[in-house]
Amino acid sequence: MKRPLQLFRFLVLMLLTTALSGQERTISGRVVGAADQVPIPNVSVVIKGTTTGVPTDPDGKYQLTIPENGTTLVFRFIGYVTQEVVIGSQTVVDVQ
Repeated sequence: MKRPLQLFRFLVLMLLTTALSGQERTISGRVVGAADQVPIPNVSVVIKGTTTGVPTDPDGKYQLTIPENGTTLVFRFIGYVTQEVVIGSQTVVDVQ
């Protein structure tokens, strides 16, 4: 009797894990200067309306896990124009 209960708990846990994993996705990309295509490090990449974000690395690259309802990324860097990019179904968002 104990074994079927353990199997049931395992299956429920697996179903919940699968359902929850579909609620997030990973977005990555690269930020470069428009004129010279040189990578820009330390650009702030934030999900609009939240405080969730990451800086770009020395190669201008970033990777960010966003909730399914995250629709826009905001790119900010001192001395540059702030850009907002609608994500849509993209998984790679490069910015100049």
